[in-house]
Amino acid sequence: MRTRRPTTTRRATSRAVAAINARLAQTVAAHHAGSLAVAQAGYEEILSIRPEHVEALYMLGIIAFQCSDAQKGIDIMRRVIRIDPGHAPAHDAMGTGLAQLGRLDEALASYDRAIAVDPDFAAAHANRGNVLQDLRRLDEALASYDRAIALDLNCASAHCGRGGTLEALGRPEEALASLDRSIALSPGLVEAYMNRGNSLYALSRVHEALAWYARALAIQSEHADSHLAEGMCRLAMGDFELGWEKYEWRRRGRTHASPAPMDGRPPWLGREALQGKTILLHAEQGLGDTIQFCRYAALVARRGATVLLQVQPALKELLSTLHGVSTVVAGNETLPQFDFHAPLLSLPHAFRTRLDTVPADVPYLVPDQERAARWRHRLGSGQAPRIGLVWAGTPTHRNDRNRSLSAARLIEAIPSRVMCYSLQKDLRAADRDLLRQRTDITHFGDELVDFSDTAALVSLMDVVISVDTSVAHLAGALGKDVWVLLPFAPDWRWMLNRADSPWYPTARLFRQPAVGDWDAVLSAIRQELVRLSAR
Repeated sequence: MRTRRPTTTRRATSRAVAAINARLAQTVAAHHAGSLAVAQAGYEEILSIRPEHVEALYMLGIIAFQCSDAQKGIDIMRRVIRIDPGHAPAHDAMGTGLAQLGRLDEALASYDRAIAVDPDFAAAHANRGNVLQDLRRLDEALASYDRAIALDLNCASAHCGRGGTLEALGRPEEALASLDRSIALSPGLVEAYMNRGNSLYALSRVHEALAWYARALAIQSEHADSHLAEGMCRLAMGDFELGWEKYEWRRRGRTHASPAPMDGRPPWLGREALQGKTILLHAEQGLGDTIQFCRYAALVARRGATVLLQVQPALKELLSTLHGVSTVVAGNETLPQFDFHAPLLSLPHAFRTRLDTVPADVPYLVPDQERAARWRHRLGSGQAPRIGLVWAGTPTHRNDRNRSLSAARLIEAIPSRVMCYSLQKDLRAADRDLLRQRTDITHFGDELVDFSDTAALVSLMDVVISVDTSVAHLAGALGKDVWVLLPFAPDWRWMLNRADSPWYPTARLFRQPAVGDWDAVLSAIRQELVRLSAR
């Protein structure tokens, strides 16, 4: 026979549950009012009575995220999930924490688990879209945002993310409509204002873009990505004074990797005397960035410093002859001792670079003569102009869809009276198949071991034709004629409305006259090549 619990015990248990529920309601109210310390104490009090109280534990994890302690929040959400594997909001929250730590694949898996538990969880679909956007899986991101909006027409974050993705896909006009919807739903969502500024920049409406960055910063004055976006816009417009200052916000932003910590060694931004000191200049972004801004090493050396240069392994040998540099180390090698450090892209700010003071003495890089001799032998003799071709950059680059072409699209614009050489190191599958069929295009592929090989080969070209990628910078740094193919709204370093570059005197810029209009660019390239081959 089953023993019944005494009535008094049941009543005591019921009163205890009611008391905990009342305390939870009181604590949640304090939490929603912004009293995080009061709320944290309340949740901890509940957990001291009932250690496995799922909602108190979940809300304690939310506070950890709000206090920018992502790892603590993740650890708490794992405890929630151990108690209740079907707690969809905990899976979703853990995904957000993992994304904050840059662990994007793990974050995506957490969002997928949240959606598996609750397929109609609109916020999880929107958050999944955010991670897919960061992973540059843009079509999938757009589908996730669309699913979130189908589930909840008023999901402001989904409309915001959708706008950002459409802009990255080269559809800025559509992006504006999504962002306007997001702002109407959530007037305080700072990312929507910033994304609207980015979409206006993509339409070359730069003064309007600045106004929207200002609105974003009026909502959240320390929003690093909005400061950075404004900085890049101003640099493109030629406002270097404020542009470089704003560009320093990249160290605090979400979309740019911060330079590695330097064990307490102070950064140098142009103020401290360097006579007799050792300074480490270090790469922080892509190969093209390193090539463009390593030129500042000579200026730093003139301040009396011993200059160490830390770069990507593929650039080590090429940059070992850079004027002013004492030692070049690859990013994975042990560093010598140093007194100061500076990321390469902070040096224009340190030197207060303006348009009329850009250090543009080229060449500042030189190819290895032995390698150049070997490549000269490989190329043989011939009267036709030698044209080096680069049609695509790194697929993971944020703007790759807008800046890159297919091999077929570029090659079809090349007239027959020139000799073409692929300077493309890595090939996408369709491009590889095409080059196997085209005997008129010489592709060296894996024979380009590092940038010293590429530099030697570039030095033997009459003209390099390249989209906005590292080889364009390499050709400019070598003082070679380089024709750079640019989207309608290019990266800030190419500026706006000009056919030349203050950074590379031998560069010619061929710009899209409208969003996505490569036909006009390639037609102009063909005409110039016909003129060149007729000389």
